[in-house]
Amino acid sequence: METEGYFKTLIESINDLVQVIRSDGSIMYSSSQLESLGGYTNEEAAQLEPFQWIHPEDRACVITQFEAQKKAGFDHYQTDYRIITKSNAVKYVETKVVNALENPLVNGIIAVVRDVTQRVEAEETIRKPSQLYQIMTDISKRFLNQDVESATKYMLTHLGQFAVVDRAYVYTLDKERQHWDCIHEWRRPESDQFPSIFNQVGFPITQGRWMQEELAAGRIVNIGNLDEMPPEASETKDMFESDLTLSILLLPMLTNGQLIGFIGYDSVLEPKIWQEDDITALTICTEILTSAMLRSEAESATKQSLSVNAAIIESTAEGILVTDLDDNVIVYNTTFIDMWQIPAGALPLKKARVALQYALEKVENREELLEKASLAATNVDQPLTITAYFHNKRVIECISKPQIIEGKVVGRVWSNRDITSRILAEREERERGVAQAQFESLKNQINPHFLFNSLNVLASLVHVDTDLSEKFIDQLARSYRYLLEQKDNDLVLLKTEIDFVHSFTFLLKIRFEEKLKVNIRLDKETMGYYVAPLTLQLLIENAVKHNRISAKTPLVIDIYNEGDEFLVVSNNLQLRDKLLPSTGVGQNNIKSRYKLFTKTEVVFVANQDKYTVRIPFIKNA
Repeated sequence: METEGYFKTLIESINDLVQVIRSDGSIMYSSSQLESLGGYTNEEAAQLEPFQWIHPEDRACVITQFEAQKKAGFDHYQTDYRIITKSNAVKYVETKVVNALENPLVNGIIAVVRDVTQRVEAEETIRKPSQLYQIMTDISKRFLNQDVESATKYMLTHLGQFAVVDRAYVYTLDKERQHWDCIHEWRRPESDQFPSIFNQVGFPITQGRWMQEELAAGRIVNIGNLDEMPPEASETKDMFESDLTLSILLLPMLTNGQLIGFIGYDSVLEPKIWQEDDITALTICTEILTSAMLRSEAESATKQSLSVNAAIIESTAEGILVTDLDDNVIVYNTTFIDMWQIPAGALPLKKARVALQYALEKVENREELLEKASLAATNVDQPLTITAYFHNKRVIECISKPQIIEGKVVGRVWSNRDITSRILAEREERERGVAQAQFESLKNQINPHFLFNSLNVLASLVHVDTDLSEKFIDQLARSYRYLLEQKDNDLVLLKTEIDFVHSFTFLLKIRFEEKLKVNIRLDKETMGYYVAPLTLQLLIENAVKHNRISAKTPLVIDIYNEGDEFLVVSNNLQLRDKLLPSTGVGQNNIKSRYKLFTKTEVVFVANQDKYTVRIPFIKNA
């Protein structure tokens, strides 16, 4: 009973909810965290049907996975889903499930449930701006590389889906400025049942005068509920109501202070409130469309179809080069010269091949650039994309489109942008994602295995030495506290890691006694340096796993520093006669995680009688 009290104290000290459930999913036991997570008492939880508190949309999937894992005789697995609390709030949880049905001390399935609602909401907060940025980037590219009509359709479709509206449309004034014409409308499939009266015929400017006055003044019309419209807007309100609109957002298209059109987003299924960040982004897209329409009109009037006019070319962040079919340079901007590091005066009155020669001197993929340039010269009506990798590690993406005037290809527009930061960010994110995924996998493997080994030792020890049992439980609690506290940290102080190693090795020495020796000799100054959490624990556990351990030939592990550069972990090599299977995940994970913080690699060296690992110190977190 005393031991049971220790375990109960240990379980109650962690923030996660710990449950023991029967094989049918009904709850046998819940720790006190149940009430803070779900609002239920233990008595109330016991009355719930199996899986009742899981969100209805997730329940079937969770049950199917649970039954499949039982059928496969699982050891442990992890799952994510939503729950409905007693107060009907929705929370996101991450659950680690461990099969302890065969353990007589448990005789059930252990579920450790963690509330990850804040993390999920934070990820969504991060994801949404990133998604919006990508949509806006794509819209800008399409207005640069496509005709206005196609780009407008793309813009309304993707902005309508992103903003979660039912309809998105563009209206422009006719030449006489007497009538509003709809040039394109996007509709969510669910809203097809509602009529869209003005899509086909538009409406005269005499209808909806209040709306026009607001837009002409440069004001955004943002109505979450039509009943909130002022009395003077009654005519406009009637017009919207005839189209079964519930909420509406109208953004004016202005040029030189004159209204030429508007973009509208509305809701017909349920009222909608637009957020300020969304309105800001939609306003920027409205300006992009306005600029594109003006440019298109100017190009049509002059019957010259450069993708952008000279002023826009010079002001854009992209490097622009325009050539004719005879390889003559027609126009370029300063960004293009700077991007490709072309000397001043090299391009005026020159051929475009001059720019290509300068480019070939600076890139690693020379042959690919030559091939694509040749393809552009022979297939004048085909678009193409080139990615140039510079010797200095810069990366430039070049998009080339045919320049068409009155249906005839007359040249090419080359649009260049530096994507080095994006490539590096994507690469770092991939590496960080792989390393974190491997680290999580390792922790999932370590925790149950380590816990059950420790419980087996404790079960034997508690009847022999009560004082030592108490110390054992204290060190076990310290070890798990460290795992929980450092689970989300990329780096920890070496002193913190060493404190954990003392607790961890204490538990191992109870198990192996004098068959295992761990010697730690570290200069005091190194305790302020940083290491990746669980680095030493992984190396010690690997040494125990792969080597013979006996009183005659004890396993000796030495941990020391080489100056202020390396942390060294070394053990005598006495491999087991029958080697246990090794995936190499632990070693690869250590390498991957340290690549994120230092260019100095982790070194693993095995000779005839010793296995040594040199880990670079990280001086600043």
